[in-house]
Amino acid sequence: MQTSSVRRLSSVMMLFVAVTVGSAQEYGELHGTWINATFIEVLKRTASVATAMEAVSATSPLWVKIDSANKDGDVEVAFDLSSRKPMLLLKAQLIGPELRWGLGDAAGPIWLVTADEEQGTFIALQVLDSMGNAPKVLGKLPSRNQDPDFLIDRMINASVLAGSYVDDRKKSVVFNTDMTATWAGKSYKVRIDVEEQSHHLRVTLTATDGTSRVHSVHRIGSDLVLTGSDGSTMTLKQRR
Repeated sequence: MQTSSVRRLSSVMMLFVAVTVGSAQEYGELHGTWINATFIEVLKRTASVATAMEAVSATSPLWVKIDSANKDGDVEVAFDLSSRKPMLLLKAQLIGPELRWGLGDAAGPIWLVTADEEQGTFIALQVLDSMGNAPKVLGKLPSRNQDPDFLIDRMINASVLAGSYVDDRKKSVVFNTDMTATWAGKSYKVRIDVEEQSHHLRVTLTATDGTSRVHSVHRIGSDLVLTGSDGSTMTLKQRR
C-alpha cells in the first residue's frame, strides 16, 4: 500500500504559507471512508476485534470519513469503535505538488494527507511533528455504502463470523457475508455489537417472526464459541 509519493513524505521539506478550507471540487480524490490498514490486516489475520484494536495506535485514526459534497471541509474521524470526532480538512501550500492537504482542527493541521492517485485505494496520514516516522495508511473498501459503522460491521462479520458450521446437535449454521444467517433452516438477520472496553463481540440473531437469540462470540481456530446470557457455551464446528 505504498507509492513513491508516500515514501517521500518522511524527507520532503514543507512550508505552510496559508491554511484555508478547501473546496469540494479540489478534494474529490479524498472522498470516501478510509479505514486504518493495520486494523484491516490484523482483523483478517487473527479474526479478533480486540487484537486488531490493540494493534492500532491510540493516536492513529481508526477511520476517516471525507465527504467531498461538504464544502466547509468538515470531516468525521474515529479513534475507537464507539465515538466520532468532528475535524477539518485544510488546504495547505507546501513545497511538493502532492502535498496539498492537512487534517486537523481549528487550531491547525495535525496530519498531512496524501492520496493514492493511481488506484484511489488508500490515503496516507503523516504526523506533522514526526515527519521521520512512517505514515499511517488507511484503505477504502469497495462498497457503495460508505457509512463507517456499515463497513466496520461487515468487516467484522466477514473476518470473524462468516462460514458454514454445525452446532452440538449437528444442525447446520451458516453466517453469510450480507449480515444474514440460517440456523437449522431458520433465517436470521445479524447485528454486531462490540463492547467498548474489552472489544468482546456480541451477536444478536433476529428471526423474521421477531424472536431473537443473543450470544457473546469469539473464534478459536476455525470454530466459533458462543456464550449465552446464562453463561452456557456452545461450539460451532466449521464444516470441512
